[in-house]
Amino acid sequence: AMRCQLYSSSLTKPLGELVDAYKTILRDLHPFEEVITNLIFTKRVKEGRGDLEDALDGIRWVRRETSTMAKAAAGASAKTTSQFFADETFEGCLKEVRQMWEQNSHKVKTIRDIGRELRRIPVVD
Repeated sequence: AMRCQLYSSSLTKPLGELVDAYKTILRDLHPFEEVITNLIFTKRVKEGRGDLEDALDGIRWVRRETSTMAKAAAGASAKTTSQFFADETFEGCLKEVRQMWEQNSHKVKTIRDIGRELRRIPVVD
């Protein structure tokens, strides 16, 4: 059970920090940077690549699903009668989480792409 919780927190914590970092950065933008950022997001939407809120919602969903799967596995492994069944439950959880992450890796890639685009904008000092 403890391994499931540790595994869950090692995956979900960086995703939460990523979402919080975007919120903080966008909140603290200079007005010029804010206009440029909005233009970038408008361009992304017109090209059909989605906007930041859609991408952040996707990251939040992956984080919630990972946490839910790990909690369910932790609860199931805590109820088992032997270490063997607890290990089997943990391995099943790992497999499910890996599949979910592979199916939704495009959401993390979208956030990385947005970050690259934002790093290319001029900065006001």
